[in-house]
Amino acid sequence: MNPQDAVDLGRDALLSGFFSIVPLLLIGLGIALLIGIIQSMFQIQETSVAVIPKLLLMLLVLVLLLPWLSERMVDLGRSHFQSPLLIGGMLDKE
Repeated sequence: MNPQDAVDLGRDALLSGFFSIVPLLLIGLGIALLIGIIQSMFQIQETSVAVIPKLLLMLLVLVLLLPWLSERMVDLGRSHFQSPLLIGGMLDKE
């Protein structure tokens, strides 16, 4: 395995991780913004009012996206382990 192959594998792993977590982060951001607006409208300063809905809704989104996330991670792992460059590079080191 040459250095460019290692860089490509690392880049693929980072991009897959990034695109897998972005939906959760966007949902969390949207919920935080909505709750912040509601809290400022009613002048509620209680922090648990903001934390509990965010946790519950992000957990719900995670449960709904779990099949897609796991499929994406399995595909990444499968493509990396089936790559002849990776296997050939490991065998050359022996």
